[in-house]
Amino acid sequence: MAELFHAAHVFFDHLTSIAWVPLAAAIGTHVLKIVVRTRAWRNILAAAYPHTRVRWRSVFGSYVAGAGVNAIV
Repeated sequence: MAELFHAAHVFFDHLTSIAWVPLAAAIGTHVLKIVVRTRAWRNILAAAYPHTRVRWRSVFGSYVAGAGVNAIV
């Protein structure tokens, strides 16, 4: 049990040494990349099916779900 507490203490010590501004910038650019990619996929689907309404929210949800499953697998 003492090993677990030591490991948690070491983890939180390392967590306090994170530079938060670069981390926030990296997360922001990653989210922007996902938004841009899902807009592109929505445009591809809309061009492939011109008489069908393609909602960006559905494409975004599908993309994020697929990326999550891919990360787990």
